[in-house]
Amino acid sequence: MTVPYKKVVIPFLDELTPIAEKLGAVNTIVRRNGKLIGHNTDYFGFQSMVHRIGVCVKGKKALVTGSTQGIGFATAQSLSEAGAQVFINCGTSEAKVIDACKKVKGSKPAFCDLSQPGCAEKLYDITGDIDILISNASIQVRAP
Repeated sequence: MTVPYKKVVIPFLDELTPIAEKLGAVNTIVRRNGKLIGHNTDYFGFQSMVHRIGVCVKGKKALVTGSTQGIGFATAQSLSEAGAQVFINCGTSEAKVIDACKKVKGSKPAFCDLSQPGCAEKLYDITGDIDILISNASIQVRAP
């Protein structure tokens, strides 16, 4: 299941796993005992990758671009719950960044349109040095 159906499909399901409910998005549907159950594998997929490559995120500063929905939001949740200080970035809506920060424990907003000149400097002013960068934004560089 992918965008734009990750949220739209939810009312048609019988149940959600706790993570799918927390993220408000489904990417896998399983029929079990006649019930349609919505899962979200993005969260655990990211956790598994971090564990497999041996990265400790606890106490690290992480900037997650495109983190107000979908896999970016799941990644931000996973990092936060593993003890990282998460900065939420989205260049299209400051309101979405603030809303995501309310849902990701301890996160901080880092609103900036990465396709605009000066954004990297603005992000540095907000975050300072970061340890982890998760690039999930679809950046469209505009001609000057």
